[in-house]
Amino acid sequence: MTTPPLPLEHIAHMLSPDNLQIIGALVPGQAIATDDAFKALTGEKQELVHGESFTGRPGTSIFLSPTLVLKVHSNLHLNQKNSEEWARKALESERNYGVHHPSKTWLLIHYQDQIWIGNATPLLTPLHQYMIHGDHRRLDAVFGDYSTLYLGVAERFEKMLDAGLSNFGLDSDGSLYYLDDDLYNWDDFSALSSALGVWVRQYENLGDELFRALGQAIRAAVVTAFADNHWATVIQEHLHDLYTGNDEQRARMKALSDGLGSTTDATGTGAAKPGALNSLPVEQLFSPGHGKVAILADIHANLPALKAVLEALAHHSVSYGIVLGDIVGYGPHPGECIDLLRRSSLHIIKGNHDHAAATGGAREGFSAMSRWVIDWTIPRLSDLQKAWLRELPLSARGEQWLALHGAPQDKSFFNGYVYRMTFEDNLDNLSSRNIRFCMHGHTHLSGVYYRKGKTDGHSMDATFDLQGISHALVCPGSVGQPRGGKTGAEFALFDPETQIFQFYNIEYDIQATINDLNQHQFPPQLAARLLQGK
Repeated sequence: MTTPPLPLEHIAHMLSPDNLQIIGALVPGQAIATDDAFKALTGEKQELVHGESFTGRPGTSIFLSPTLVLKVHSNLHLNQKNSEEWARKALESERNYGVHHPSKTWLLIHYQDQIWIGNATPLLTPLHQYMIHGDHRRLDAVFGDYSTLYLGVAERFEKMLDAGLSNFGLDSDGSLYYLDDDLYNWDDFSALSSALGVWVRQYENLGDELFRALGQAIRAAVVTAFADNHWATVIQEHLHDLYTGNDEQRARMKALSDGLGSTTDATGTGAAKPGALNSLPVEQLFSPGHGKVAILADIHANLPALKAVLEALAHHSVSYGIVLGDIVGYGPHPGECIDLLRRSSLHIIKGNHDHAAATGGAREGFSAMSRWVIDWTIPRLSDLQKAWLRELPLSARGEQWLALHGAPQDKSFFNGYVYRMTFEDNLDNLSSRNIRFCMHGHTHLSGVYYRKGKTDGHSMDATFDLQGISHALVCPGSVGQPRGGKTGAEFALFDPETQIFQFYNIEYDIQATINDLNQHQFPPQLAARLLQGK
């Protein structure tokens, strides 16, 4: 076993440049000279203090010269061969990522039989210090560079930079670089969203307009990296759950959220923004005083089923409601269903099939059959229809309730499932967020998973009373493709006065849909599903 090295600062005065071994720089022609790295090693040892110029995790030592920072991994105790291999691997990884300063130079420090692994980098201005003391007129550009670095790594490598501003630095030319030696596993923007909340609370010197500019910069980088705005909307949705302590912080958070959601046109084509025809604000949807509320999900381009459900809502004198996503996919009437819902007063949420059709194709999580239908759907939608789908919100929420397509704990909002293996975790998620009930789609299975006291349960009854229930996950089933073993079109009604959900399965002209499926040569399994209800 290798003996742990002595504290480097205790022996630095006994070393010379000959004790340093240069492994390499990110750009070979820009390597930091051994003598310059040695000046940093024998310079000032910097204490790591949260909020100051240098922060870091235990096991990292920082040494300074007037122009360089020398970072030493004091907790690594390896022999010569393994030390060289470790440093070369780090060097190659950083060359691949392309987010660090080109002069960053990896090196080894030798003393007797001890070896330290470190790297030298030009002294940069940490971004968290620039936010306080820097030129705020340049922050728009800095926000853009920060977002480009962060989003570029996420898209190309499915890796995550540490979002903390102390991990980024500006050189004298204003170029921004990543300072941390580590990258992390991708987390669907949870860490970035949390970091944004910290900045809202911490940087009181920055006005609302700068936070709006930050949101716009992140959104622009998302669109550039991912070719659609989905992840900007995901970040915007995450902000709803972050703590703000006063009116000023809430104003900054709103400005940031507005920036993330900003577009030059609601749909890019002059189409009415989703929800524009609703006279009742979505946050009031499940409040008493407006009658029963309709809950629909997973229409899946089945026009006869959708028409039958809308006629049933009229019969029940229901004026308001919500659609929990997946208007398209699986079925032969995507454009017709979009147009019918665009003219309705229902609030609409985006599903994963809607997103795929709006952005140009199905990716991970789609079966071969699902991808076939999406590929069939895309050329049959107008630019206006695709733009309308693209601008659908990922969720809706009000006092103690949430509505989305997928699952509460799913960071993407429309890919996760609520079922017997996940419902307990999702109920825990509601509890942690003080949300009493969540309406979701995606499973195509009508029913309620609930928590009452210390007991969790599952109800598939035609009615469900919310009174006495602490948390509930409610799925209305599927309008266009039920999978619970019964044919027909499914939906639910909720009475805010009595707190009772009613679940419906009604007949419609299934054969008309099957005829259209066959006419367009859809996979035969899709017609079979409608006939079997599963």
